[in-house]
Amino acid sequence: MIDVLRVPESANWFSATFGEDAGGCLATNYEKSWAAYRDQVFRMFQETGKLRPKRVFVKQFSSASLPQDGFLQAVMKNVKGSGVFYTAVTRKGSEDAVLPSVYVYAQGAFRILNWGAFYGLPGVKPIRIRVGTSVAKRQLLYQVNPTMNEDARKQHAPGTVVLHMVIDSDGNISQLQPVSGPELLVPGALDAVRQWRFRPLLLNGDPVEVDTTVEIIFSLDQ
Repeated sequence: MIDVLRVPESANWFSATFGEDAGGCLATNYEKSWAAYRDQVFRMFQETGKLRPKRVFVKQFSSASLPQDGFLQAVMKNVKGSGVFYTAVTRKGSEDAVLPSVYVYAQGAFRILNWGAFYGLPGVKPIRIRVGTSVAKRQLLYQVNPTMNEDARKQHAPGTVVLHMVIDSDGNISQLQPVSGPELLVPGALDAVRQWRFRPLLLNGDPVEVDTTVEIIFSLDQ
């Protein structure tokens, strides 16, 4: 079902919506990011399903009814034709969950577009904010626990690795570097955290990039 959400013949759709000049670049962004984004969409819908929401709210936007949030507004200002976009939110009681990204109706079905596909359009760029580790971890959708490699086990080398990471506006890790920690433990920490996926963080309704650090603790029983 997730694959049905992918825009078919994306080069044609982007060119028809944003013009020939921008269309090819946007289609390339979309295709390159799809594999990682597909996994994220699955996990986001899975997490939303666990809430057992009672209602779904869908908003429709066009050039005649621009959204309030700046990111999507900037995207729509670049539309050459009569593009229509949709966003969706689920609700259970007082708890809301934003369904991932933005939707369009193409070739007889609703399709999904990730925010990263729009980078390169005039006026469209991610905002980056710095947040604490606890804030970032609350957005975690998928976490892989680190494992200690054989050399570290033989040397009985428990410890803590601090990593600096940048999470893109779709919730994927775009940058990851070690800051401190035992050299033997750094590869295991990097391998684990590279697989983490996050809910996109919104600032005033706009998806933003997140700059943060995380501590990975290794013990001898791992």
